[in-house]
Amino acid sequence: MRRFLGVLMSVCMMSFVVGCGAAEETEQTATYVLVQEEADMYTMTDTQILNAKGDKVYELLETTEMEFAQIDETTRTTLVEYYDSTVEEMKANAPEGVEVASSYKDNVYTLTMNLYLENADLQTLMDGGYLMGLNEDGPEEFTFISFKQTCAGLEASGYILKQ
Repeated sequence: MRRFLGVLMSVCMMSFVVGCGAAEETEQTATYVLVQEEADMYTMTDTQILNAKGDKVYELLETTEMEFAQIDETTRTTLVEYYDSTVEEMKANAPEGVEVASSYKDNVYTLTMNLYLENADLQTLMDGGYLMGLNEDGPEEFTFISFKQTCAGLEASGYILKQ
C-alpha cells in the first residue's frame, strides 16, 4: 500500500524545471500522458496539461486516474478511505494557487491537482513539495517555471506528448 501511495504522490508532485529571465508572450499548450501498470494491483494514467505564455508556465492541470478493478473490494475500500483522507489533508494545507480534488467511481480513483502559477508564490510551492525535481545546481531564486524545460523533463520521465 505504501508503494501505491508513493507512486500516486510522486506523480502528483510533478517535477518542474525553473527558468530565469524574460519570456516571450506566445501562448503555448502541451498535454503529456504517462500510463503505468502494476500487475494485479492497478493501472495509473497521469495527464499533465501545461499552459504557458512564451516559456513561462502559468497553469498546470494534472489528473491522475488509478483503476483498481483487479483489487478485492475490501482492499479497494481501505485504499479509497486512505486516499480520501490524504487528499483532505492536501486540500487543508494547499497554498494559494493550488486546487486539489478527488473522486471515486466505477473502481477508478481520480485525483486532480491544478497549479495556477501566475499569482502563486513559487518558493512556497517549492517548499511545500508542489515543485519537486529542482536540481541542486539550479538557481537560488527563480522567477518562473520554464515550459520548454518542463516539457523536456516530462519526456525524459516517460511521458508522451499528445496532440
